Amino acid sequence: MADILQKIASNLYNGENEVVAELVQEALDQGMAPEELLAGGLIAGMDEVGKDFKAGDLFVPEVLIAARAMHAGMGVLRPLLAESDVPSAGKYVIGTVGRPARHRQESGQDDAGRRWLRDDRSGGGRKARCLRGRRARTSAQNLGDERPADDDDGPDENDY
Repeated sequence: MADILQKIASNLYNGENEVVAELVQEALDQGMAPEELLAGGLIAGMDEVGKDFKAGDLFVPEVLIAARAMHAGMGVLRPLLAESDVPSAGKYVIGTVGRPARHRQESGQDDAGRRWLRDDRSGGGRKARCLRGRRARTSAQNLGDERPADDDDGPDENDY
C-alpha cells in the first residue's frame, strides 16, 4: 500500500494529471481509505513540491503544474470525502484591508526657496516643482478651472 502512495506523490511532483487520478482510483479500488490517500499521497507530494520551491529548486510554473495534478487526484477523492465522517479542517478567509494603491506625498522648500512636491507615484520619489504664479494661472485657465490664481503667500490646498 505504501508503494502506491509513493507513486501518487512522485507523479504529483512531476505534474502527471491523468496518472495521479488513475492511481488514486486504483488505490480506492484496492480498499484504501480516502483520508489515507489524501494525507499519504497527495499532501505528501505537495509537501515535497513546497520544500523544493522554498529551496529554489522549483519555480512557480512547476508548482502550478503539480497543483493541477493534485486537483486531478482531488477530483476523484472529493465526493468520497464529502460522504465520509471526516471533520472539516475549517475555512480560511484571505483578504486585504485598506486601499492597496495608496501613495504618499510630501512637500517642502529647497535651499533656493523653491517649493517642491514629492509624490511616490512619480517614479523613485523625484522632486517636482509646484506650478505657481503665472504658470499656475495659465494651467488653470487652460483646464477650464474656475479657481482663483494663487496669491503666492505659501503652500495651500490649491498648490498641488
